Amino acid sequence: IDFEALARNEYCLRPDFDSELQEISNEKNGVLDAMEPEFRRVCSLLKLEAGKKCKLERNSVYGHFFRISRLDALKLGQLGSKGKSRAAADDDEEDEETDNCSGNEKSYTELATLKSGVLFTTPKLSSLSRRYDALSQDYLDKQASLVVNLLSASQPFRPVFTVLGTLFSMLDVLLSFGHVAGTSARAFVRPRFRVDGDMMRFSGARHACVEVQPGVSFIENDAIFDRNHGKILQFITGPNM
Repeated sequence: IDFEALARNEYCLRPDFDSELQEISNEKNGVLDAMEPEFRRVCSLLKLEAGKKCKLERNSVYGHFFRISRLDALKLGQLGSKGKSRAAADDDEEDEETDNCSGNEKSYTELATLKSGVLFTTPKLSSLSRRYDALSQDYLDKQASLVVNLLSASQPFRPVFTVLGTLFSMLDVLLSFGHVAGTSARAFVRPRFRVDGDMMRFSGARHACVEVQPGVSFIENDAIFDRNHGKILQFITGPNM
């Protein structure tokens, strides 16, 4: 699994798993590198700090785009506007490239206005984003057959993974108990077990999560379960349940 790609919300195999995947990945990285100068240029024109006031992001709807706050959106006039919707821009890629060549570097297309800010793109970023999406699809197509082979090869080991999953789950729970007991401000008591197992007694029981909250006061609970005397079910209500 490519964990670096996970940070970009992409789920794929590591590129070094296959030479063709590596080649496509190198092209994708080249496109990402080409976006950086455009990002810096836009931030400079808008006089906004890169990565904080102005961000370069990506999602499945718009591809790569710039995001700024709605308050800072007033500065978009410094870029100028092509006056086109996203759909129109996608249908007119050739015109966008011509505009860039002619020095029309202040054009942009507003994509959406959300609570999180205003999303917009430029002809240069839009072209690079489409190239990145195309390469990503090539990557997915190539890895599809590799994933099938991987699943087939790993199938015989499924029982082992099942056992490991159970063991790791148990370790996770026990380590959590150990951590809580070891770091608690108040001492925990190790239970004493009876041989007959017919009685279970809690004296001054408390909730480990409730007691660590500042300013919270609660009553400790006693509870006795005795199979021989019919005390096998109790309902304890309230925040310390």
